[in-house]
Amino acid sequence: MENFFGGLLAELFDIAFPFESDGTPKRLPPERFAALNERLASRAEIERLLSRNQEARAIRLFARETGANSREARMAVSQIAQELVDAQVAQLTAQMSERTDMQQLLSANKKIEAIKLFRTQTGTDLRTAKRAVERMLAGQRAETVLDLDASVANLLERRQKLQAIKLYRESTGVGLKEAKEAVEAIERTMGGPRNGVEGGLVDPDELQRLILAGKKIEAIKYYREQTGAGLREAKDAVDWLDDSLRSKK
Repeated sequence: MENFFGGLLAELFDIAFPFESDGTPKRLPPERFAALNERLASRAEIERLLSRNQEARAIRLFARETGANSREARMAVSQIAQELVDAQVAQLTAQMSERTDMQQLLSANKKIEAIKLFRTQTGTDLRTAKRAVERMLAGQRAETVLDLDASVANLLERRQKLQAIKLYRESTGVGLKEAKEAVEAIERTMGGPRNGVEGGLVDPDELQRLILAGKKIEAIKYYREQTGAGLREAKDAVDWLDDSLRSKK
């Protein structure tokens, strides 16, 4: 009797509060969900019932075929429904991410406008559209990071570390120190720093030391000796680093 009332209270509580504290639907433990699904012979019929908004019938069918109690059956069917939604969102996201107008909104980081466009074009609810747009933004950021890392690596291969730091800073908006550390982290994945005059690589620390000491001409000369760059290119590089250092003060 105690177990009966305990189960009933748990079920009533789940009905009243179907979501976790983070807003996600309550779910069965993965092992239990997998075990019940192994007993389910009519998954396609469950999906068909859900597509017709016949959740109660889907729950009864699930319970009958798997032996799950009503609470477990309801949570399991909810998870199946979520899997169907996830698949639909993935398909719609793939389609919408190809649209030029969506790409423009994502590139401009106009999240609200992107969500509105997604809802208008797909007929999905706000929560689904928000989730889809956030997935697209995450994918775009990942691609941007990969492109940036590749560009930095290319400059490092050409022994243009200062330009790599400049590119990283301009692309991400981080400070000089953070950009230098990020570039050096990428450099380590390429087999470590390529220091030395014979390697033709500028040491940003040495260049910074000369600039802070007020020896700008020596800094330009050092840059040219290390890279073989022309006077204008060397001056532009030193001026950029000088401006970066001043902006930190």
